[in-house]
Formats: sequence, C-alpha cells, structure tokens
Amino acid sequence: MNNYIEIILILVILLLTWNIWLNSYFMYLRLPIRIQRQLKKKRRSRMICIIDSLFSILVIPLSYIVPKKKNLILFMGRQNSGFLDNVKYLYIYLYEHHYNEKYDIIFVGHNDISLEQLNAVGFKTINYRPSIKVYGLLLRANLIITDNAHWTTHNRYNAALKAKKIQLWHGIGFKNIRLTDEKFRKAAHSIKGFFSHRLTGQLAIYDLFLSTSKFYTDKVFAPSFLPKEFFVCGYPRNDVFLQETPFLEEHKLINVDVPVYEKIKSLKQQGKKIILYTPTFRKARQYNISEEFLNFSMLSDFGESINAVFVFKLHPLPKYNIDFSLYNNVIEYNNRKDVYPLFKYADLLITDYSSIYMDYLLLDRPCLFFIYDFNYYIQSCRGVMHDIMDSAPGEKCKNQEELHNQLYQILVEHIDLWADQRKKVRDMAWEYQEGNSCQKAWDYISSKYLL
Repeated sequence: MNNYIEIILILVILLLTWNIWLNSYFMYLRLPIRIQRQLKKKRRSRMICIIDSLFSILVIPLSYIVPKKKNLILFMGRQNSGFLDNVKYLYIYLYEHHYNEKYDIIFVGHNDISLEQLNAVGFKTINYRPSIKVYGLLLRANLIITDNAHWTTHNRYNAALKAKKIQLWHGIGFKNIRLTDEKFRKAAHSIKGFFSHRLTGQLAIYDLFLSTSKFYTDKVFAPSFLPKEFFVCGYPRNDVFLQETPFLEEHKLINVDVPVYEKIKSLKQQGKKIILYTPTFRKARQYNISEEFLNFSMLSDFGESINAVFVFKLHPLPKYNIDFSLYNNVIEYNNRKDVYPLFKYADLLITDYSSIYMDYLLLDRPCLFFIYDFNYYIQSCRGVMHDIMDSAPGEKCKNQEELHNQLYQILVEHIDLWADQRKKVRDMAWEYQEGNSCQKAWDYISSKYLL
C-alpha cells in the first residue's frame, strides 16, 4: 500500500513540475514582440532551441502513445499571415461540399481577424498560439494539411509526428528553396542544425507533396524537399479565378482587402485598365521602394495617360514608407490579404522574382518583370535555380522608362511578343490548367490517406 502511495506522490510531483515548466514555456513564446526584440537575437534563438529540444523529449514519445482521432483534419496556416493561399481554398471547398459533416476539420491560424470571420460563417478554427489545447489536437490529428514550412516550429511537427502530413506548398518559381538553398543545407547538416532544423521539423518528411508538373517535381521540389510521394495537380487557390463561381462570395472574400477589391471591380466596369504589381521580399527590414527606383508621381501620371490604375500588393515582410493617398492612379492593396480573387480583373501583372506570375500565366495575359536590382538580389537575397531569362515570359525592365515603354506597347498599341513563350512556360509548369484543383486534390488525398 505504501509503495502505491509513493508512486502516486511521485507522479503528482512530476505532473505539477511539468505543468509549471510547460506554462513557463508557453508564456515565453507568448511574450510580446517588442519584449522579445529587447533580447539579443542570438540569445533568444539559442534559448528557444534549448527549450524546444527539452520539450521534444516529452512530445515525441506522446506522439506515438496518444491515439489518433481518425476523422480529425488540421489545416495549418502561416504565422502572422492570416487565411490565404492553397490552405484557404481547399479548406473552404471541404466546408462548402459538406465534408465537415464526416470529418472534424479545423483551421489552425494565427491570432488575426480571419479567425473571427471564419467562426462567423460556421467554420471551425483554433488560435495558432502555443497552448495545451493546440498540442492536444496535434497529437490526436490523423491528417495535417499545410502549404508552408514554418507550421512545424515549437514542436508542432513533433506533436504531429505520427499524423499523415500533406504539403500543398505555395509557389512554383525559380528561387532556391530549402535543401537547394546552400545556407539552409549547410545549417541543416551541422551539429547545431540537428536541433535548429531537424528537431524543429524544418526538414519535415511529408507523406504527400503537391506538385504541378513533372518538370517541377524533378527539377525543383524533389531536390528541395523530402516527401514520400508526389502528386501532380493544379493549385487549389487558382480555382478562384479559373472557375466562374467556385466558392460562395462570403467565403471567398474572407481575408481579402474588400474595399480595394470592390473599387477595382468598379474601375474595371468603367473601362479602366488594371495593372497589378506584386514584388517579392528583400532582406532589408526598411525598404524604401519609392525612393530607390520608382517615381510615384510619374507612375500615376502615366497611368492617367493610358487610362490605367496601378494596384500595389507589396510583400508583407519589409516595412514600406509610402503614402499612396498622394497618387490618383496608384492604389495600395493590403499586403497581408489574399490577392488571388483580384487576378481575374488584372489586365497585366508586374513582378520581379516572385513566383506569383506562374499562377497568372493560367489566364494567358501579359507579364512584365521589373528587375531593377537583379545583381543585388541574386547576391544578397536569394539565388535562382535556373536562368530567369529562360523561365520568365515577359520583358525584363531595368528602370522606370523601360517599364513605361513596355506598358504602352502592350496596353495601348496591343503588341504582345511573348504569347508563344507564355504558352511554353505555362505548359511546362502546369499539367492541369482548367481549374477544379480542389476536387482533384481532395479526391486523391481522401482516397489515399483517409480510408
């Protein structure tokens, strides 16, 4: 009898100790950003790595022990990015086709307005912030669906170790990613990398990786990731502009910049040409886009002369110092919102090194590439896997004058010299180009992993 009492007391003490440590861990992860920034970056990174490693000692065994809930499906969103991309549209598709009546489908998102919007229309969500409830769901999940690499942090990957994991990914460009990025690869294979990359799931092994063509499977995704299987399909997010009415309006517009979206629709009906500009990120935190390469007053006046408006959807990572209200023909689209519903109204896309043009090619409309800082970008930001001149089917503009000239030629003179090259690249990148990708993806996932 005394032995049983001793065992119970030891277990109680261990549980209390664990509870105190776990709550401290969660409290640290929830520190406001301004306080976290006060800590030295290396010190904070080292501390989190140590804490995560200790936490994994408990989480990994639990992932084997805790029984799975066969109908539990978690959609893992991106931190600080809201409800968008392939996860958004496949998730909506499942609810609109009543799969939530058969499966427990939950979007795990970060603390933003998207969660309130989703809950308001009857979709099931949970906050991304670390909590016992979130880890409990990850331990019990049968299927994890994501389109990003950063959902794995803070032992979320280890908690979901025995779940089936589906990676939809979010782009088919030409930049080096994951294992094809030399810095990432070196870091991952170092001793420190065992803790900072392998133990945190940055080298995650996925059961299924969604690719878009044999070319991208062989040349881009297979060298960059470690999946057990590839499945070729279109991207779910592209259904929103390839199909006439693929989603209910109230669902489609969740996490969309609705005021700008409605304004663009109205301008389009008035006969305005819509030029969408979507640059990728640079490493600099403060990115003075207007001072470095674009005169916004000239751009606005040029837009007036060709009956066009420029819609700027900037990357969410850098901070910008631009007052868009000063310019009549330049409109800012919230850079943390989903831009894909806007595609069908854009007459032309301008980008730089972003893979977003690959999606836009499905509409067979002109693209321009504003690569004013090409050498800097290649050397300081990201390398490329193959020559941008071969894969980007549009003129490469190095300055604003060249940009204006090309816009005038395409939108006013109606000279399109890149139609054949667009088709060549489109056929290389997309095996399926007609939409209906949500259904194709889900039919395969459910038949293979939810039997």
